[in-house]
Amino acid sequence: MYNGSDGGISSINGMTGVVVLDKNSVGLDDVDNTSDMDKPISMLVQTELDSLGTALDFLGTELDSLDKNSVGLDDVDNTSDMDKPISMLVQTELDSKADSSAIGIDPIAAAIIFGG
Repeated sequence: MYNGSDGGISSINGMTGVVVLDKNSVGLDDVDNTSDMDKPISMLVQTELDSLGTALDFLGTELDSLDKNSVGLDDVDNTSDMDKPISMLVQTELDSKADSSAIGIDPIAAAIIFGG
């Protein structure tokens, strides 16, 4: 409490004299200085998490039975990019290009220049 005369404080939270404030004197008995990252989760939260199961339980899939079909990749294969055929659209576009022999380029020079 401020007494108003000399600028000093005569009491704090009902305490007088030399007062050392700590967490108990300001009503924070159950507070500690633990960072949020180091705090454990509550028993209530852990119980709820335990009831949820795993993501695989949610999907109804066992770990050892996971395959491309169970994760929605039915049309995917494991072909390397170098071994993949070109699409019909790309082939059509290539077919529309001029042949090197049709434009008078030496086939050996064309192979060197165009990698063919």
